[in-house]
Amino acid sequence: MRDRFHAVETRLIHCTYCPLSMIRTSANSSILAAPSLLWCTGRNWWTAGGVNMTDGLVGRDRELATLSACLDAAGTGRPQLVVCRGEPGVGKTRLARELVVRARGEGFLTGFGAAVEASGSPPYWCWWQALRGVDEVVGLDDLARERGLEAQLSGLRDTGGPQLGTTPEDRFRLFDGVARLVREVARRSSLLLVLDDMHWADEASLRLLQHVAKALQDERLLLVVNARRQSGGPEIDVLGTLLSEPVATDLALGGLDGTAVRRRLLELTGRAVDDALVERVRASTGGNPFFVGEVGRALAAGPDPGRVPVTAALRAAIAERLRSLAPAAADVVRAAAVLGEEVSVPELARLADADPTEVVRLLGEAQDAALLQPADAAGRWCFAHAIVRDAVLDALPVPMRGALHRAAAEALEARVGASPGAHVFDIAHHRAEAAIVGDDRLVAAGWLERAAVRAMGQLAFEDAALLLRRALVLGEAELAPVDRVRLLLLVGRADHLAGNLAGRLRACLDAADVARELERADLLAEAALVMEVTASAPGFEVVTRRLCKEALAALGPEPTSLRARLLARVVDTHMFGSDLETVAPESDEALAIATACDDPVALGAAMAARRIVCAGPGGLAERELLAARMLELAARDGDAPTELAAHLWQIDASSERGDLQRVADEVDALARCASSLGWLTARFDVVKCRAVLAQAQGRYADAVRLEDMAYELMEARGLASTLVLRSALLPVVGRHVGPDRRSMDASAMISGDPEVLRGFGLIAHVAAAHAHATAGELEEAERLYRAFGPVESWRPPPHVVLLVDAFGIAVSDVLDDVGDLSYLRDRLAAHRGHHVVSGIAQVCYFGPVELWLGVAAHRLGLLNEAVADLEQADVHCARAGAAGFRVEAQIRLAAALADRRDHGDLARACVLLGEAAPAARRLGMTPYVATAAAVQTEVDRLAGVVALSPRETEVARLVAQGLTNREIAARLVLSERTVEQHVRSVLAKLGLANRAQVAAWAAHRVEYHA
Repeated sequence: MRDRFHAVETRLIHCTYCPLSMIRTSANSSILAAPSLLWCTGRNWWTAGGVNMTDGLVGRDRELATLSACLDAAGTGRPQLVVCRGEPGVGKTRLARELVVRARGEGFLTGFGAAVEASGSPPYWCWWQALRGVDEVVGLDDLARERGLEAQLSGLRDTGGPQLGTTPEDRFRLFDGVARLVREVARRSSLLLVLDDMHWADEASLRLLQHVAKALQDERLLLVVNARRQSGGPEIDVLGTLLSEPVATDLALGGLDGTAVRRRLLELTGRAVDDALVERVRASTGGNPFFVGEVGRALAAGPDPGRVPVTAALRAAIAERLRSLAPAAADVVRAAAVLGEEVSVPELARLADADPTEVVRLLGEAQDAALLQPADAAGRWCFAHAIVRDAVLDALPVPMRGALHRAAAEALEARVGASPGAHVFDIAHHRAEAAIVGDDRLVAAGWLERAAVRAMGQLAFEDAALLLRRALVLGEAELAPVDRVRLLLLVGRADHLAGNLAGRLRACLDAADVARELERADLLAEAALVMEVTASAPGFEVVTRRLCKEALAALGPEPTSLRARLLARVVDTHMFGSDLETVAPESDEALAIATACDDPVALGAAMAARRIVCAGPGGLAERELLAARMLELAARDGDAPTELAAHLWQIDASSERGDLQRVADEVDALARCASSLGWLTARFDVVKCRAVLAQAQGRYADAVRLEDMAYELMEARGLASTLVLRSALLPVVGRHVGPDRRSMDASAMISGDPEVLRGFGLIAHVAAAHAHATAGELEEAERLYRAFGPVESWRPPPHVVLLVDAFGIAVSDVLDDVGDLSYLRDRLAAHRGHHVVSGIAQVCYFGPVELWLGVAAHRLGLLNEAVADLEQADVHCARAGAAGFRVEAQIRLAAALADRRDHGDLARACVLLGEAAPAARRLGMTPYVATAAAVQTEVDRLAGVVALSPRETEVARLVAQGLTNREIAARLVLSERTVEQHVRSVLAKLGLANRAQVAAWAAHRVEYHA
């Protein structure tokens, strides 16, 4: 308990008043509890110790009116986000404090958190503070349990226990949990959250802020973000993104005008000030409220000297205040500046090696000089303004600063022992600062590495990379080469998880250079393996392949699991090329070695590589075996990621088999597995597979809705998978329901960017050509279609062979290029019985192969072949449940039968159209409703069909409803004999044989004949 009350690192505005006895004291009782945090009472922290800072807010009427309007809007369920920006000292924090007071008066819950500049604070520090302020009233741990968010929110607790994870998906779970918790609180009670000094926030906190802001819907929440105006850095990107949100307000704070300066000087001096003095003060301070306050205090101490009593450099003013203190008091102020924005008496006493009672006396002297002030009722102190601390630090001689940092680190190390927990960040910071002046750099590098590992566990990948790079810089001259490689590989992994692929490349290449000098093939191999292949960054695979081959040569032929992983990675680098057959031996060797070693990591990598090699139609049976084997491996080792991969592989194989029911079952299993993992990419895979399944089954509205969900999940990460899904799926939906601006814009996401189009190669060109051909934009369709030269020269990667050939037939059919149709038909014919999908990772379903063989044969005048293939396509679609493509197959088959006109063909075409047209109408396939009518018109013309009379039309409609002649006679008030005559006339005119055919025909032809 004592450590809990003396290891305080937070300042809070709490949202209620309660006695200290009511405060929770168990370190593990709350989702926000941590050894380095302390509950404090509800007393306003800026009035603690008798110092009143709530007066003197002048010149901010416009800003207060804006904030009040936002507060009112938030209270009515219209969430608001205010980004308040301005230079240091302009009054951002002071304005936020005033808003908190007003919000409390209107019944709002309030939470206040502030980022800290380079003080070794853990990730999400500002969120820790803000949410703990709310927790005292609401009981967030109880609310989290109620909403099932405990596991997701464990990221805001750092008690030295097991780490959360190391993937972007883990971080998404944390962010999603915080957003859901905040929204739930704001639905139950109006809520104000203030995040102050966000220009100093760690990037993980900024990304969390971005996620929460994007999740706002109808909550009673006002979120105020304060930040200095900066020239660059991650906070600028995030704040810029925040300001694009519809709920955002940009509140820029400038200097005070002359009227406000006069009022402020009058408050501080208690006497009138003339215009000349007001103008001098305004001009020299720029109206900065903090500087104006400094001038006013100096004027209050004596007569006007005829000039501004402080220089433009605040440093000089602060130095003057320090000189007015006793040397011991000045030393306490300097020690406080080194320790951080807020400090406790015990911390200062340990650093100054002084009695705590004496430290309290010296702090009182610093308070009298307006340098330090009480931060809360628990005994913590803070600087009167952050700029004051900046000035004190800048004025410290470098040797003195280093000595203070070293003493602070040693004091912390002695107190926390071998388990520093969240204090690892403080110690790392102090050791690093001390090392700048020549202190033990290896010790500093070690602490920075420990802090980075902890940051990785808290999903703060960007911060981990920064800490590791600082460790490398500090230890450059003293680190052993093998330790340098280890740190570089950690940097590479952190950059990879943060999406900084360029940084990953630099770190891995540097690690490889050192590994070569050491002649360590194993380290060279690890550098290569960090370079994972990703579709979102084409080009890196070339470097990865080179490193892998170099490492393989250095390792030698010994069959180790490391060799198996390298061979598998070599295969990965060929994934998007057309030369996969050249690395088949590598995949075979990798699988053989991994099987012999029985290393699950190597075995999973080797099977994944083998799947890539056999991604073409000829490898379908082997891919099915690999999926089954992968599932067995997952069951044996209880490994959820392996199970996830197995289900995805089976979905790919079943899609190509046309077994959509198996696909649906596998997607359900995939969803259960993804739920247990909680990864963002796993959720994306589930939604993506459901979208493609819906499109295959003709549930087009569901397909579009699910694709939107998938896109929203991954859009912020900028991964190519979102572009591929949208640009492939929506144009195929448009093929059946009619192309629109949305489907064409989806295609243009890739085809409209020449660089992206080149990166995705042949399949992107042919798919985009199909989209334009479907929309009737033949000139653009032909340009894209011809971009890769003659079809005879096309060499698609194996996993898109079926899609390239089928899209090619669809386009060349519209362009009436019989030469291409003949070539593509011959090539596609080798894959009868398959359905047209990607061999790896589903993005759309394009019907059975026989459909496109029939399309090509019909255009080429091979009518018997066309009828045979289209009959098979109809059967395959019916068996698969591919409703939309069955409509297309039936209409195309009817057209082929009409052209062939063998005995019974026309009657059969009528029956097919009688099934297809109502189905097209039911599925919303508007273009195919019109096509069916056009084909029926031609069939009727060829059959010499005579139009029905109005009475015959009535009778035909009732026959279609299943009524008997007697029932029809009663309905129409006719004799049964008359009805029989009408039925015979209908059969004769339509060339039909029985009532069942009349029913099929009438479903779509009654209106036409009437």
